[in-house]
Amino acid sequence: MLRSIKSKKLIRYTKFSEFDIMKKNKTPKQILGSLGISLNPDAGISENYDEFILEWMADIYTYLQWKYNLKSEDIVTKIEPEDLYKKYSPLHEASLENSTEKLRKIYNI
Repeated sequence: MLRSIKSKKLIRYTKFSEFDIMKKNKTPKQILGSLGISLNPDAGISENYDEFILEWMADIYTYLQWKYNLKSEDIVTKIEPEDLYKKYSPLHEASLENSTEKLRKIYNI
């Protein structure tokens, strides 16, 4: 029994190690686009929005999904992208964990 469990883990690990992880990674623009925030993933740097804030927003949304097992549509419904964009200034100084915890309290998630 123990050998079969180890061999299954080895097979999963082998398959994962052969997997091209870079093809599955998304840019912040792509993550935000998949949440319904209309950005062109192929667009260059814009004067209309700050790339660093968009990257931070993508990190926040992704962390909320992962850490608290929330659906992206539920997060975006509670924390609208425009509101999160405005919250960058006070929250970006905190860690991702602290920022998401504060947002959970503010928005009752």
